[in-house]
Amino acid sequence: MKAPITLFALAIALAPAAQSAVLLTAGLVAPAVGVDDQASLNDLAAIPGGTFNSQAFSDNAGPPGQSFTTGSAANYTLTAFSYKGAATGSGNYGGFTGATWGIRVSSVAGVDLTPIATITGIAHPTGTINGNEWFTWSFSGTDLLVLNGSTTYSFEAYSTVGYLGFDASDTTTAYAGGTAFNTTSPARTFNTTILQDRLYDRTFIANLAVVPEPSALVLVAGLGLLHCGRRRR
Repeated sequence: MKAPITLFALAIALAPAAQSAVLLTAGLVAPAVGVDDQASLNDLAAIPGGTFNSQAFSDNAGPPGQSFTTGSAANYTLTAFSYKGAATGSGNYGGFTGATWGIRVSSVAGVDLTPIATITGIAHPTGTINGNEWFTWSFSGTDLLVLNGSTTYSFEAYSTVGYLGFDASDTTTAYAGGTAFNTTSPARTFNTTILQDRLYDRTFIANLAVVPEPSALVLVAGLGLLHCGRRRR
C-alpha cells in the first residue's frame, strides 16, 4: 500500500529546482558599465610585453587574476565578470576543442587570497571566436555571490586546454582599486598566495548590483501590504 502524499511532500515535489550556472560568452561589444561596477577599460589591444608576457595567458601559471574593490554600499551581488581578449595573432588564441574553464573569486588581504567560490567545468563559448572579444562569465542561481562593501576581491580564470591572451592597460594607474596579478600555482590550478603584482591592470569589468538594505525591503513590503489593504476596502 502506498503511503499518502502529504501537502508538504507535494509542495516539495512541485517546487522549482534551484538553478546553478555560470555562463561564459564572447562578444565584440563591451558590457555596459553601471555606476556600481568596477572596471578598467584602458585597452592596449595587445598582450602585455616584457617579463610578465606569459602570465597574461589562460594556460600559464598562475591563472590571470585581477583584484578590484567594491563601493561603499553594505553589500553587492557579483552578476558578471569580463576580461578583454587580445588576439593580435594566431599565437594568442587557439586550441580550444573540448575546453572548459575554471574560475575563482576570492577576498584579498595583502598578498593572501581567501577563496569564496571556485567553479569549474564552464563550457567554452561556441561559434566563431577570434580571441579579441570580451569574455564574460555571468553568474545566476546559487552561483550568485554577495560581496561586502569597501572590500577588495579578486577574479581568476584558466582554460583546461587552449590558450587565450588577455588585454591590459598601459599604465599603473588605470584602476586604483586593484591590480593584475598571478598566484604561485602551476598552470591551470589555483593557489592562495599572490605571486606578484603585475604593475598593470587587465582590461576588465566587474558587474555589481547593490543589495537592498533590510530596512528598505521592509518598507517595500509594507507599502505592498498597504496597497493590498486599500484595494480590499
